[in-house]
Amino acid sequence: MYFPFPPAKLSAFFNRKDVATVDLDASALGEIFPQSGIDAFQGLIFMREQSNEARNLLAVTAGDQFNLSAEEMDSFASLREKLTDADEMALVASVSQHYRQILWQRWHAYSKQGLAGVAAYTRKRANTNLTDELRIAAANSKLLTYFSPALQKIWLNYPTQLPADTEERYFWLNRQVQNRPTAILNHCRVLTTDAASVIITRQFFVGHSYNSSHMILGCMPYGNGSILFYTHRASTAQVQGNNLKCSIGRQRLKQQMIRNLKFLRIALESS
Repeated sequence: MYFPFPPAKLSAFFNRKDVATVDLDASALGEIFPQSGIDAFQGLIFMREQSNEARNLLAVTAGDQFNLSAEEMDSFASLREKLTDADEMALVASVSQHYRQILWQRWHAYSKQGLAGVAAYTRKRANTNLTDELRIAAANSKLLTYFSPALQKIWLNYPTQLPADTEERYFWLNRQVQNRPTAILNHCRVLTTDAASVIITRQFFVGHSYNSSHMILGCMPYGNGSILFYTHRASTAQVQGNNLKCSIGRQRLKQQMIRNLKFLRIALESS
């Protein structure tokens, strides 16, 4: 897509904001700083009208309803025993707090160990290995290879020291997916050079419906503005072997990408 702005304006925008700010399905988000504690997730809560979601978390078992490790599922079982006599408001508040603790633990493990610190999702059959999914997504990204092979190598081997021309940020967001609130953890890096700008984002935790995602925005000068390239790879175990569902999923993702790009252009015009 053509944008009537230089690449530097795109990178400046994302050095202030997360990619999720141009996602119209995101209802809330917050930044996570290097020394953040659980308070960084304070804005991520279940509302009272979402009490069914909270109760389902208390009863979670291996499967596709939620993306959690076996240890995380066990922790909700322990919490359920403590909330036997709790009223609706106390139950929702306790589940929200416990979920925020899990999110902080997942972010902390990833920030210290990179992809090696990402716990698998427990399924009824084979567990979902996010480490392999996200590593393959980064390694197979032709767009990232084209813009910056060095950044791709650093991205694959995170945590590593950042190049001088690269910024790094973490965010949590609450996004509506299949009409359900969905907690997501985002890691974003922004590379700015004289020739181009590149924004790479990985979702290394997603609450349900899909496993993870890997997104790249690349921007190069063209005429009086820039040409923006956008790739988005989402992984899910829920449609494997079903060609019709895969086709529908790709079409929905394409529509979302187009909508996000249009909204991004509007956001840049007003920034």
